[in-house]
Amino acid sequence: ESAVEGYRTVLGLDDQNRDALAGLERLYTKLDRFAELNRVYERQIALAEDPREKVRILAKSAGIHDEKLHDPKAAIEKNEAILRLDGGNLPAVKALERLYRDAAMWDRLISVMQHHLGLVTDRREQVALEVALGEVWWKELSRVDRAEAIFNHALQLEPESREAVASLRALKVRV
Repeated sequence: ESAVEGYRTVLGLDDQNRDALAGLERLYTKLDRFAELNRVYERQIALAEDPREKVRILAKSAGIHDEKLHDPKAAIEKNEAILRLDGGNLPAVKALERLYRDAAMWDRLISVMQHHLGLVTDRREQVALEVALGEVWWKELSRVDRAEAIFNHALQLEPESREAVASLRALKVRV
């Protein structure tokens, strides 16, 4: 606790002291003081000039909001900030897919899944994403027409895709 006070004193004199912020980061991490740790991250983000550094800190903050503080809204905000700085950041994309799904934010989920599709080049991964996207349109938004079109597109990409065939077959049975 005295080390924490020492770093806070330094920051009271110089609120841009990166060494003091790094020291607090280490201590708050070790002490599991996550709310205070996130305040340190906010200060580090404000001081960071390199976008890659901001992304790195935002990712740590997003993880804490998600896993430790159980604050999905803040985790979403941090991951969205990451994508504004680095649109190709797959960990942020995947985190947003999970967070949007958990929060039933279907329009945002569809948008980030479409963004994800634009980032992948592996055909099997594209097909899996398209099937998952079609499932959202079908099961969450009751848009059978959109789901069918997406499943058919997935089959054009990979005619042997068991996932796409099964999803399309299940869709046809229920319609």
